[in-house]
Amino acid sequence: MKPRMRALWLGLLAAGGTSGARGWTVGCFGDSHTEGIFGAEWVPQLQRRLRRECRNFGRNAWTCASVQRCAEQALWSPKATLLAGSNDAMMELAAAAGNQGTFEWITAMSGLSILDVGAGRWGAAERALCGVIRLAAVRISEFVAEILPSAGQNQLPADYVPSRRSFAKAFRSLLAAVPADRVAVLSLPPLGEAPKAANSAAELLEGYNQEIRSAVEADARACYVPFGEALQSGGHGGFDASSFGFAQTIAQMYAHTALQQLPFFSFDSLGKLYGRQVVHDKIHLTERSARTLVDLVAEAL
Repeated sequence: MKPRMRALWLGLLAAGGTSGARGWTVGCFGDSHTEGIFGAEWVPQLQRRLRRECRNFGRNAWTCASVQRCAEQALWSPKATLLAGSNDAMMELAAAAGNQGTFEWITAMSGLSILDVGAGRWGAAERALCGVIRLAAVRISEFVAEILPSAGQNQLPADYVPSRRSFAKAFRSLLAAVPADRVAVLSLPPLGEAPKAANSAAELLEGYNQEIRSAVEADARACYVPFGEALQSGGHGGFDASSFGFAQTIAQMYAHTALQQLPFFSFDSLGKLYGRQVVHDKIHLTERSARTLVDLVAEAL
């Protein structure tokens, strides 16, 4: 089994039972950016840098509300990291684009893990092929099922309206729930890599990051980590939140995740095929971005 996959599997097993755990120092809370499956993983890198155990409480597709429920069940730790809000932002972008299916995707994906793809005896090629087949089957079944969002894993109210105001309220509540004496709170990475003038997502994320900074200023335990601001890119391609554009992005997310299991691919190299340096599929981090994150968090903690 590839070391990356083994580490993620063990991390999720540990995260599945927070009660009774002892000896870990840093709790890492967030969504898929923290979980590290569809993008470059950084929690193990941070653990090596700090030489202290870092526990991964990230999960794909979680909104701030879901991350808060996880934080409320976790044990206290001296220090923690928090990177959440990208899914909240994508919901607002999708709503503005008339894309109702994004709610379905976010709620349906909350329970999905690809860690059971392939056994330890399989080679990288077999794992990649099985990953593509399984993920394709899951996606097709989700679209056919047309699951209503109100019953999803994120447990959002039926009348939930994504907005900067909704995010600000949810994020402040989440930050207050993080069980730590010091919390490194990261600003959100970009969605797509187009210049702000040509990318509505960049303008929206700027507002979300302002709300994150305001929440940090109101919490004496928290320090603001300018992660999104530090990700410089000469890339191109904005984030298309329409049904068609979002479907393309998710398809690329799955393809890159499978290909990255092969020895001659990385998220860096896959992103470069599309002129991207920061987010390989317009959402998830490249290895380059993960290194930047670790450098910033290590300094903050």
